[in-house]
Amino acid sequence: MHPIDAGLYYKADGIYRTQAELDAAPHASGSQVGDIRVLDLNKDGMIDSKDQFRFDLSPTPQITFGLNADFQYRNFDLNIFFQGQARAYKYDNTAAVLGGTDFANAYVYRAKDRWTASNPNGKMPRSDTWMPGNTTFFLYNASYVRLKTVDFGYNLPAGMLSRIKLSNVRFYVSAYNLLTWAKEIKWTDPEVNGNISAIDSRNPAPYPPQRVINLGVNVKF
Repeated sequence: MHPIDAGLYYKADGIYRTQAELDAAPHASGSQVGDIRVLDLNKDGMIDSKDQFRFDLSPTPQITFGLNADFQYRNFDLNIFFQGQARAYKYDNTAAVLGGTDFANAYVYRAKDRWTASNPNGKMPRSDTWMPGNTTFFLYNASYVRLKTVDFGYNLPAGMLSRIKLSNVRFYVSAYNLLTWAKEIKWTDPEVNGNISAIDSRNPAPYPPQRVINLGVNVKF
């Protein structure tokens, strides 16, 4: 049994660093040095569709959670709200096209430390890397915790209010999407469902949630 949207993947096992590594391992036709090494799961000496496996998790989280807390001390008050998810994985199906003919944009994390002849130990495969299909190399843990809202306020003392003939004056600072702690997806919003990177100008990457900070005062007559 697998969840809905559980995908089929080839099991990635690093990157072919040298021609000798490539020649010594089973690989699909078209593979080059700098490409992702894919495991021969059925041990038949070939890389083909029979080496795919069904992943046990999907972009839909199995766990979602939240925590809301209120605090008050004398004239100060504080409200905080955390939200998050766990047991969700998302595939970045456009990360592999870096350097491809469609000229799609890519995240810095994908481009800056890729395999090249002068950087054979790069953490990412070469530009426009060839793969037999979706691999676990670009499958990311989408677990995160986000400090969604914070509201901190101060109410003027009753004695001062009586002198200025007001029933309440509260100064406050509030913030939205203040901090996010992500397991792996740190370059964009881990909550997004669908393409993480942009495919083209008609299918842009989702814009991450904006961090908003407000200052204000509430007055009651």
